[in-house]
Amino acid sequence: MSALPTRRRPRVLLDTSPGLRPGLKDHVERPSKRPSNPRKPAVANDLGELDLARLRTRNAAGDMVMLGSVVDFRNISGPDRVARYNLYPSSELQGETVPGTSSATGIEIMKRLADEILPSGFSYEWTDLSYQQTTSGNAGLYVFPICVLFVFLVMEHGRRRVLHFGITEHPTAEWTGQQMVEAFWEGESKTYVIRDRDKIYGEEFRRRLRSLSMKEVISGFQSPWQNAYVERLIGSIRRECLDHVVVLSHGHLRRLLKSYMGYYHRSRTHSGLGKDAPERRGIMRQGEIIAIPQVGGLHHRYERRVA
Repeated sequence: MSALPTRRRPRVLLDTSPGLRPGLKDHVERPSKRPSNPRKPAVANDLGELDLARLRTRNAAGDMVMLGSVVDFRNISGPDRVARYNLYPSSELQGETVPGTSSATGIEIMKRLADEILPSGFSYEWTDLSYQQTTSGNAGLYVFPICVLFVFLVMEHGRRRVLHFGITEHPTAEWTGQQMVEAFWEGESKTYVIRDRDKIYGEEFRRRLRSLSMKEVISGFQSPWQNAYVERLIGSIRRECLDHVVVLSHGHLRRLLKSYMGYYHRSRTHSGLGKDAPERRGIMRQGEIIAIPQVGGLHHRYERRVA
């Protein structure tokens, strides 16, 4: 309810929608059966059954008086509110696409229609999820390649050394068997190979193992703890390297892993190796301690240098 001052009596502009009528109960009191001022002339009322003029309210002296004695009434209609966007008057438009149509297609259609229909001086902006989608652009193209690159590791249990690693987009039994050949082609073959029950270890993989005079030891179903050393290595690579960078390509991932493997073999200590690295490090007892950045500065190797 808002009052507009006039020379005689203020006129009250009321929205007579049903949602506002109960609110009058908090500010006015309904008249009794006997009016306090019977000589007061009747006030014209166009609001139907709700006789606002005969409702009572308390004046400055504390007495109950009729609203019709202090204000006049008339019906008006108008919008509930004036929507604004960035301080400019605006209109909200919401919609959704038909089944089978993507949200990106819907946004492009809305842009085309707005350019064709809106008159000069009018513009449009996106909000909520549509705004996030239009500003993010094609960022998903940089994330998608990360999900399709697989890394195969061959690790020696004795000193925790990584003998070989390979990267591919489509791991197969033939590719996995070839990785085993490349891991041992210039060195001494081991007696056993511990692996899980992944489907990539097919007949071709087993044939390659037989050619290397190696036997399989298969871990239990969903029992990664039976091959704990490799599982710890995978977790270390994730936490200490890949979780801190965005992999852009196959070659980028190979360079990252090659750099990390250098740090892993020569600098990173292991509790199971007596606080030594897979490639043994000598104990330095004299000199000033210096830090050598490794893996692009993610990690450091600490040594003593004599001045």
